[in-house]
Amino acid sequence: KSWFEHSDVRKNRAWFHPLKQLHPSSIGKWKQEKFRSRVAEIMRDGEVVKLLRELDYIVD
Repeated sequence: KSWFEHSDVRKNRAWFHPLKQLHPSSIGKWKQEKFRSRVAEIMRDGEVVKLLRELDYIVD
């Protein structure tokens, strides 16, 4: 099932642009060395980690 085709929200005033397809170069971009310190900072936030688990981005 394509999230892009089935999304109920196409535009939102909080977004700068309408909904777009994911670009392959964006997926996994967070794994690059230049983002290591930012990812570490985010992962120290327990609420962020909890949400990532809830959304199945982190599987224990």
